[in-house]
Amino acid sequence: AEVAAGATTTRLHWREESSDGRGRGMVRTLGGRGSSLLPTPNLGEGAEASSSSASAPSKAFTFDRVFAPEVSQDEVFEGSGLSALLGRVVEGFHATVFAYGQTGSGKTYTMEGADGGGSGFGGPATGLDAAADRRGLVPRAISGLFDRVERGREMSQDTFCVRLSFLQIYHERVYDLLNPVHLAAGSGGGGKPASAAAAPGLRLRWNARESSVSVENLFVFECKTAAEALRFYRTGVKNRVVASHQMNQASSRSHCILMLTVERTSSEGLATDLRTAKLTLVDLAGSERQAETGATGQTFRESVSINQSLFVLRKVITALAR
Repeated sequence: AEVAAGATTTRLHWREESSDGRGRGMVRTLGGRGSSLLPTPNLGEGAEASSSSASAPSKAFTFDRVFAPEVSQDEVFEGSGLSALLGRVVEGFHATVFAYGQTGSGKTYTMEGADGGGSGFGGPATGLDAAADRRGLVPRAISGLFDRVERGREMSQDTFCVRLSFLQIYHERVYDLLNPVHLAAGSGGGGKPASAAAAPGLRLRWNARESSVSVENLFVFECKTAAEALRFYRTGVKNRVVASHQMNQASSRSHCILMLTVERTSSEGLATDLRTAKLTLVDLAGSERQAETGATGQTFRESVSINQSLFVLRKVITALAR
């Protein structure tokens, strides 16, 4: 499928980290919102999108799937492969899903969904009671993960434990969205981190034993049900940093990362097998151009930080795709 340069796009990428190490690319188009395609590496065979302008030559990019504006949230959930990934997580494989694109392109709408109760897309549809067609990928993933965990309990003698944590990266610092000490009342219904002196951000540590990066002192909550996990998610969403500018009335000013860790314990005789897998769901802040957003002051400084971090991420994706 070909996407015109004037169409708005939200790229949805997922990576099953324990498979062949190759990520896959998805693009969702939400027409009429004034954004353009951004260059990305070829991540797989499938649909192609082209981008061109009067000052730059035409470029073609390959995606596994292109979702048209009329596609439902459920079709994106199933078609992106996220539904299938949940079963792999329960089996012990790590998986990461993230949405990125230009500001105002619909990343948060895709990840959170909308209840239609406000301006634009409305507020986030982060509960099980939200209309089925308005629930985003994250609430669908939470519900689907617990469904699979429950089926695993019914079909085996294994025990399961699901833990949740939720953080945001704001001005290159990590803040816990579920720790009230890290947050102070902000404008626009969101929360801004407290002053740097009061909350300088959480520290990252390399865990050599697990060969992974961990966040020190990040709140972790054990969740028994999907409803309980969604309550924590809803709380964290309200604490995100948001601001208004010319291209987006509720622009995310931070990268938000929800982590769901599944521990599965199997016993056979005297032997015990513990498998731990993590599902990471990321809603990235959008890339911005000051000439289009009209950002000034603090909002402009946030834009600079956002663009710098996305530039580094783009380099990482390019390296992984080679």
